[in-house]
Amino acid sequence: MANFMKALTFTAALFSAGCSDQADKRGRRPESVVVTLVDLSATWHNSTNDAANLQLLDAVGRAVYGASMSLPKPIAVRFHAIGSRSLGRAPLCHAVFRPSAFSIGAKDENTISNREEFKSYITSQCPQFILSKTIEDETEIAASILTADRALALTSASARKVFLVLSDFKEETSSSAGFRGVNLSGYHFILLHKTLPEDQLDPSLQSSRLNGWKRRLSELGAQVDVVDESAALTSPQDLQALIGMKPDDRN
Repeated sequence: MANFMKALTFTAALFSAGCSDQADKRGRRPESVVVTLVDLSATWHNSTNDAANLQLLDAVGRAVYGASMSLPKPIAVRFHAIGSRSLGRAPLCHAVFRPSAFSIGAKDENTISNREEFKSYITSQCPQFILSKTIEDETEIAASILTADRALALTSASARKVFLVLSDFKEETSSSAGFRGVNLSGYHFILLHKTLPEDQLDPSLQSSRLNGWKRRLSELGAQVDVVDESAALTSPQDLQALIGMKPDDRN
């Protein structure tokens, strides 16, 4: 409990520093941005799934940490909710990993320069904070993607942009948010999907959802990979390599 409260305090301190992770006090922008979107609806975020979800978030965090060794730095990390009223919603957690070699001069409050501190933040502190949130009524995936994309408006055009989406991809929403006019060229989306009980009975339901999301994002210019969450748990090095992959760097 003491460690959990410490995590909440640390996360809240970083969040209270504001949501502008685009540039530090000397104007240096992140060269990479890793965004994780987490489903807080009842079909993904519930007491039955909590232990598995924490394990998954830890695995994703470790993969991001491993990829950070090769990703251009500084690296901005952001965690957004997929839930109700997602459009325009502030991130759940955010920070900029700016190793000591990049930390000359004044350091912003939401900047992490120590590698182990960064690892703890993305594998433990932020995941615990996210899973402490209440279950939400809707699954506004498109609105969450739009919000995360808009938050990067001041990011350098050349920055590497990786979006990890953790969901069952069953969108249940009353929002009219759509992708008209959105350009995701240069973005890399990794869709980490959970299998629902209904998918066990009819696998075509899951295939249809995933193919639909892959098509929508690809049509906007994004590079899209679809990964079963079990693969992230059993093949973490492959997920790390996928996150660290350069745009269009495929065999």
